[in-house]
Amino acid sequence: MNSNVNNNDVIVEAEENDKIVDRGVEVNNNNKPNVGADNKEQSEEANIEDENSSKVIEKRHFLDISKWIDKIDENYPKQDKSTNLYRFELLIRGSRDGFDASKFHEKCDGEGETLVILKVKGTDEILGGYNHLSWNRKKKINVINQKTNKSFIFALDKNNINDPKIGRPTKSILSFNLSKKHGLHFARDLCLNKNFSEECKNFCKPLVYDQPIRDSIDYFSVEEYEVYKVIPNDSN
Repeated sequence: MNSNVNNNDVIVEAEENDKIVDRGVEVNNNNKPNVGADNKEQSEEANIEDENSSKVIEKRHFLDISKWIDKIDENYPKQDKSTNLYRFELLIRGSRDGFDASKFHEKCDGEGETLVILKVKGTDEILGGYNHLSWNRKKKINVINQKTNKSFIFALDKNNINDPKIGRPTKSILSFNLSKKHGLHFARDLCLNKNFSEECKNFCKPLVYDQPIRDSIDYFSVEEYEVYKVIPNDSN
């Protein structure tokens, strides 16, 4: 056996080890991968996706809600092989942007169709609503053009997605507010006011929608809420 080692061979071998590439990721001589530009971009994309992901409901619920918007399988809203009919772009999240009604209007007024979802503080209740019109707090408004019967409210059971409560309006209703202290109102059937989290001024009192979404008409506070801009998916 030849025990003599050529120093030049050692240097070449070390250089080659420093340049090992495995699926586009360089590996240094400590066998630790160096994250390249591609990996950084993927990480940033993942963070963006996480930021837009709901803290209140799961992805599967968005598919069901998109069907309710188009009144598909309303009597038994369940998942199937169809793709999502809409994209949902996060406009505001309470824990990130604040719970004040004025902040809601600042972020959501004039954005067109929106989806509201919230978790009731101290319970497992998840409530929400779809507004077919833009939110608006301005006093000068053409009321006739702001009526709709396409909005709806709902309550979700995260453990049983096949048993939601969905309330649809029995007549055309208004979806706007006249002051900064009023937040989002689906008639009186789902109302969030002032500071949705700190002040216990929110309530659900059956009035216009054909099904109540809460068993109680007591005031409640919000643990978390989100509003999404609803955008038709062009791929469908």
